[in-house]
Amino acid sequence: MKDPGWRWWNDAQCLGKPTEMWSVASLPKGQGGARRQHARSLCSGCPVRVQCLEDALSERLDVTAIVGTFEEPDVLYETGFVRGGEIFE
Repeated sequence: MKDPGWRWWNDAQCLGKPTEMWSVASLPKGQGGARRQHARSLCSGCPVRVQCLEDALSERLDVTAIVGTFEEPDVLYETGFVRGGEIFE
């Protein structure tokens, strides 16, 4: 049984990693398959990928809070970000 204070992002493989890794600016340039494939590879194997994607579709939670930096919202909202292996621009 999970701790009552548990939130899905406590199990995210991105927890504590630099937020820039999930910025659209870090993806390969151009449109199409390589860019989407890179975005999906960032989140592949994450045990909470589905929950992250559902959350992104419902409320667009600040990525900095998920990866544990708790910074002020940054360029990720201006330039786009990757959540659950999908690109949000």
